[in-house]
Amino acid sequence: MKTQMRNKRWSIIAITILLIALGGGTAYATPPTEAGTTITSLTTDVEVNFKVSGISQPKVNATKNCTFTVDNKINHTMSVASASVSVTPGSVDNVLKFKLKNIGNKDQSYIIKRYQIDGTMNANNVEVWYDSGPNFTDGNIETKAGLTKITNNTNGVLTYFNVAFNNESAFIYVTGDFNNQVLNSKIANMEVVAQACDLGTTTFTNQETIADTYNTEQVVWADGDGDGGQTYDAVRDGKYSYLAKFVVSTATLGVSKTSSVIWDPFNLAVNPKRIPGAKVRYITTISNSGGAMATSIELVDSINTEVSAGTIAYNTESILLRAPNRNGNIEFSISDTNADGDQGYWNATNKEITVGNIELDTDESATIKFDVTIQ
Repeated sequence: MKTQMRNKRWSIIAITILLIALGGGTAYATPPTEAGTTITSLTTDVEVNFKVSGISQPKVNATKNCTFTVDNKINHTMSVASASVSVTPGSVDNVLKFKLKNIGNKDQSYIIKRYQIDGTMNANNVEVWYDSGPNFTDGNIETKAGLTKITNNTNGVLTYFNVAFNNESAFIYVTGDFNNQVLNSKIANMEVVAQACDLGTTTFTNQETIADTYNTEQVVWADGDGDGGQTYDAVRDGKYSYLAKFVVSTATLGVSKTSSVIWDPFNLAVNPKRIPGAKVRYITTISNSGGAMATSIELVDSINTEVSAGTIAYNTESILLRAPNRNGNIEFSISDTNADGDQGYWNATNKEITVGNIELDTDESATIKFDVTIQ
């Protein structure tokens, strides 16, 4: 039931993470007894005192030592630094950070499986990396710098790592790229499954199904169901999974352009009409309906075709701008000169208006206006 492949893409990574000195978790107040430990109660530890007819008799000790072996309680958990990481279209090396903690009572190896499932998009160039040293023991990695890449061989099994018991941890990083066509709020889900294996191998550590053997180290699965509903692990199966996701957060700009007649030679400003000699105002509105701020917005509006055809003429010094990041969002005049620092100008050669240095956060808008005269 746990091997149903609902993923769109998957890779199997055998990792066992040897990080005896790599902290990452708070140690038990009292460490659990290590699996394989022999516990012996000596004959001299047990004595029975008794009386017969009220007279004390010689004490009786156990006839032989009582010895047993502590079994292997396989238990591990996974967590993430953030269950949802925002990504930008066109971005690379986005990172999901997973933390694997061994809370059992024996050093253990782990096979790591990574699934890309049930999202509304897929990440590209998905790779898995692991923490390579003490510089990254807190798991605070924002890039792949300093990490070691886990690479596939022909059967999907990779170099393994060990994680010591007593709450020791290792950090796994899933990275992905996104093209610049992905849309706002799209999701790429990544599920990472840690499966316990025999120490130093990629062999799944099976739970004992036979009766207790007192002098043999046996295995008990004690792990929980980490993913809370996916099919990749369940309670007490030697696996633990965790789901995290990349979510696209980008600006979504809309642009509209309208015109209104503001004056003609006969009606003046009262109900003017679009006759030769009339002044027409072009109004361009830029709005952001996305989830991220758009910066460095620049509008270039060419009227070269109309001017060259002789149908309109640009009215000098008529550019107006209203933008949230400019002049307190109050409309102001942009000069026709390019060198005056107001980030806008009229290009008389190319017959185009340019206005820049606009920033729009979510649900914000800016308007650019300029006037022409009908010829």
